Amino acid sequence: MDDRMVNRVMDELRATHPHDDDALLRTLATTTTLGAAAAFHLAWRDTAFAMQPIVERLARNMRRLSGRT
Repeated sequence: MDDRMVNRVMDELRATHPHDDDALLRTLATTTTLGAAAAFHLAWRDTAFAMQPIVERLARNMRRLSGRT
């Protein structure tokens, strides 16, 4: 996991598990299943967000090709 993702996971964990100790949050983010699940969730959300314009364009084109607007 790169540093940017670790920081994003730490922010997610901080939101759901308020704690002031950054070392503890970094350990949770990099060595636990909770951190891995948070990283997976963030990556999945990024992928879905990136795909949204493609899916919308595909839907518009399919409606146009089928004669519906």
